[in-house]
Amino acid sequence: MEEKKTLKLNLTSAICIVIIILLIIGLIGLYLTYSKKIDTLNDDIVKLKGSNRKAITAEQFKSKIETKGFNVYSENNIQLNDIIKSGTKKYYGTVKNDDNSFKINFFEFDDTNFTKYEFYEVPAIIQYNNSNSEGNLIETSEDSLNYSKYTAINNGKYTIVSRIDNTICWGTSSTENKQIIDDIFTELGY
Repeated sequence: MEEKKTLKLNLTSAICIVIIILLIIGLIGLYLTYSKKIDTLNDDIVKLKGSNRKAITAEQFKSKIETKGFNVYSENNIQLNDIIKSGTKKYYGTVKNDDNSFKINFFEFDDTNFTKYEFYEVPAIIQYNNSNSEGNLIETSEDSLNYSKYTAINNGKYTIVSRIDNTICWGTSSTENKQIIDDIFTELGY
């Protein structure tokens, strides 16, 4: 009889230990599942929140960039792609030096959705062009509700494209001029 009680007690203890272990494993699983969801939710909140960046107008761009010694021209002086031209409210292009190795373009579009579409075309174009070259493509990007930024370095060329609301600022230079162009984008708020 004593042996049956001990066996019953050992069996009950073993079942309790198994249940406790299963509960601990379940709690760990829940924690891991929900902590990942919380991290994802936090990332989504940051993206939805947007940034505190404010877009400048094409005229503000022109004024600021001319003080830097850039030659500024408008869409009347160049041929823009018809698709871009159809959605562009105002455009300014700049050249810092005569050999055109240092450029900044500024687009102010009528529609923010059109602006986003045009912004996301840039990485695709750069990636396509890189697929036909020998160089290593180094890319960075960030994205929020009203602000997006993309940079690429490939074969000695630096590209930076930044979008705020319905505007895009797009710069290209040699990698030697990367810091100069980054500083200008920072001063512009892009």
